[in-house]
Amino acid sequence: MSYKHTIDYYDKHTDLFVEGTLTADMSAHYEKFLPYIPEGGTIIDAGCGSGRDVKHFKEKGYRVQAFDYSEKMVEIAERHSGVPVIHCDFLEFEPSEKAHGIWACASLLHIDEKKQREVLLRYKRFLHDEGVFFMSFKYGKGSYEKDGRRFFCHTLESLQDMIVEAEDYEILHLYTTEDVREDRKDEMWSTAIIRLKG
Repeated sequence: MSYKHTIDYYDKHTDLFVEGTLTADMSAHYEKFLPYIPEGGTIIDAGCGSGRDVKHFKEKGYRVQAFDYSEKMVEIAERHSGVPVIHCDFLEFEPSEKAHGIWACASLLHIDEKKQREVLLRYKRFLHDEGVFFMSFKYGKGSYEKDGRRFFCHTLESLQDMIVEAEDYEILHLYTTEDVREDRKDEMWSTAIIRLKG
């Protein structure tokens, strides 16, 4: 199954996805990430989905650059957040300015580990010195297919290994959590917040 098939899923099931994620409580993650972003700073939302987090960051006074590879998600995210959203994939995106933070919530998990590593390397130049990068993945090993989508998982160990291999980042937080959606409490996530060394 290709990445294109996964994007096709989001284009065809946009309403279902939005319904399941738009009201998810992300406050615990915001509380870990946002203290590293200066007041009025810039955040890149990489694979923004419904625009839930774009809207939150905007309302908190941050400048947000956002993109998604699903055309339907781009439309919904723009409508929901009031922020322009670019239609592109992870390796096509070019920021309009350097960011203080990159937010990749449940998005990098749809590209294989080779591309994930490319993103970590490429996005260094998108960040200010000591800029931070949030990323979350389904907890586990290898990959699996579900409902027409492919997921590439990480344990905390494999996530740490990938970050260390990318160099120039220090790990600020590395943790697991339950899924924030009420009907997915049995699913676990691996999350990292890393900082670009000055």
